Amino acid sequence: MHANIARQAELEQELARRERLSALGRVVTGVAHEVRNPLAAIKLKVQMARARPYAPEKLDQTFSVISAEIERWIHSCAGYLNSEVSSDANTGR
Repeated sequence: MHANIARQAELEQELARRERLSALGRVVTGVAHEVRNPLAAIKLKVQMARARPYAPEKLDQTFSVISAEIERWIHSCAGYLNSEVSSDANTGR
């Protein structure tokens, strides 16, 4: 009987560990997606700026897009960090 209780406790711990790893995987996938998109846009704008001469106003527009993408990235990262902190507070981790 004691062995069954111990085995059940082990299985419950393993299940909880797997659920945490699954949740972590979802967060990492989301972060990777949120990072990749702005970086791809920034890379494209830089490549375009290097490929041909730009008029100053066009270059300014390019830098505005780059700045906006960086801001989007910063806000996305902050959102993930804030949601993780609130999740930790709610679960008692």
